[in-house]
Amino acid sequence: MTRLSALVAKLSSRLIIIVLVVAAVAFVAIYIGQSFRIREMREQSDQKKAELALYEDRNTQLKQQLEFLQGPGYMLYVELVARQALGLARPDETVILPVQQGVNGVAIRPGQAPAGQKAPTTTLEQKSKTGWDSWWSFFFG
Repeated sequence: MTRLSALVAKLSSRLIIIVLVVAAVAFVAIYIGQSFRIREMREQSDQKKAELALYEDRNTQLKQQLEFLQGPGYMLYVELVARQALGLARPDETVILPVQQGVNGVAIRPGQAPAGQKAPTTTLEQKSKTGWDSWWSFFFG
């Protein structure tokens, strides 16, 4: 029986060593797996932080644009565009445009040629002239 108990003691000590080695290997494997997972999550977190910063910048720009559109500056801008680019005026205003003088002091209408000349063709640049540009060219050439 002593031999048997010695064999059992020897096997049980080997079994304990094997179990401890397997547990240590499992612990190291789990630790390494978790390390990779943590690194991936940190990369995702950094990426999301950068994306959040872009959205915050865009949000700030949109808030500034909204403040501008709700303020009086926008209406001044709309009026400026309406007057200059579209050639519009307010209903109670009278628009005065310069008229070119032809031969013998006769006024030349836009698109009409002076006597004996071919009618000028209007270009996009001529059509987009504002009232002030017309006055400037009338007085200063």
